[in-house]
Amino acid sequence: MSCKKQLSVKDNPNKKRLPNFSTEEKMTLIEIIESKKHIIENKQTDAVNIKEKEKCWLNISREFNSRCIETNRNVTSLKSCWDNLKKRTRKHFAEIRKEVFATGIAMSIFIISIYTGIYKY
Repeated sequence: MSCKKQLSVKDNPNKKRLPNFSTEEKMTLIEIIESKKHIIENKQTDAVNIKEKEKCWLNISREFNSRCIETNRNVTSLKSCWDNLKKRTRKHFAEIRKEVFATGIAMSIFIISIYTGIYKY
């Protein structure tokens, strides 16, 4: 039985770290995922849906890399960027809701309605 050790960037000096996602890259990722969101965000975990999600992420990766020529991103980095975007958005909306309940200002409802087309919190 062989146990392969997962090497990190620190362990392998030949492997370079990719630059952070630019705002343009993030917006491109959001645009691509928007049309495939019903597949990506599907909560069912049966074999058919898992295969469909994997195939969808590969398609997203291909489309993203064809649009963004600067860096070649893999599926793992795109998934992690998408998860980070969702986490930050949820946190942002939680802060807005907290402000609304603390101050009673209803203006932030308008701000929330702008983003709900992209993210569901």
